Amino acid sequence: MSEIGGASPRASTAAARLAAAAILLVLAVAAYVAVVDPVVTRYRDTQAEIADARTLLDRFKRLSIRTEALADTLHALERAAPLDGLFVGGESEAQAAARLQERIKAVGDAAGVALITIQTLPVTEAQDHRRIGLGVRMTADTRLLQQVFHEIESGVPRLVLDNVFVRGRTRTARNAGQHLDVTYDVFGFISPGGSE
Repeated sequence: MSEIGGASPRASTAAARLAAAAILLVLAVAAYVAVVDPVVTRYRDTQAEIADARTLLDRFKRLSIRTEALADTLHALERAAPLDGLFVGGESEAQAAARLQERIKAVGDAAGVALITIQTLPVTEAQDHRRIGLGVRMTADTRLLQQVFHEIESGVPRLVLDNVFVRGRTRTARNAGQHLDVTYDVFGFISPGGSE
């Protein structure tokens, strides 16, 4: 057989096969890039999202257990430390002020101090309580003053002293044994419900 144009039929068949193989390879790579790679990438992303979700789920389970434990601790503390004695009782502010005044008079009488005046102060309000107070003036000696203040602050209901002023009295008053003139404010708290 003679060669036309200088190429042998075997060479052109081999070149056609090589070109077909190259086209097939390009089509396979294109199919992988267009179809398989997005599926594999999405699968890997989904696996990562599942791992993150499992981590969050484990964290939420630990928080749930911790929250339950804290709630149990809170209930135990509420049972162990009731609010009895924290608030001045009374169905109204006037009754609470009267009870506070009775308490101060009882403490003063028990200590033997001379109560000169007791004046009701305006009620102040906060977010979760109301504060009721008295302005008190009395005479006492140092030992009795300490006894009165200790009883007021450590007794029930819980009370707070503020604006305490102590000054010495005249020589005549000192001879009577009560050598200090004392003024102070004492505050108690009314529960949000109003009565105790």
